[in-house]
Amino acid sequence: MDDGIPEAGEVWWVQLAPTMGAEQSGKRPFLVISPKAVNGVIHRVIGVTISRTNHEWQTEIPLSTLPEPCVAQADQIRSVDIEARNAEFRGHKVTEAELESVREAVRPLIGL
Repeated sequence: MDDGIPEAGEVWWVQLAPTMGAEQSGKRPFLVISPKAVNGVIHRVIGVTISRTNHEWQTEIPLSTLPEPCVAQADQIRSVDIEARNAEFRGHKVTEAELESVREAVRPLIGL
């Protein structure tokens, strides 16, 4: 992220409000899953929210490399504008294996 463009695997704190219904809301950790090359072109990132609450659903992927135990919520995938949502990178990144596990969980949810 040396040039300000988020990289896949980075965890950003993003203000997700306003939202509706069962969508995750508020300022929360967000795992970037889209490649840096794409992020720089579209000026958005694709990712999933992260939660400390683990329901042990198949769509929740445990992340062990962050300061607290948490899960990536593959069913809460979205595209966000990092600048418009006042995102903040705090230096955390998941492992390549964790990133790939999240991507694998997202694929069937979006028909890939």
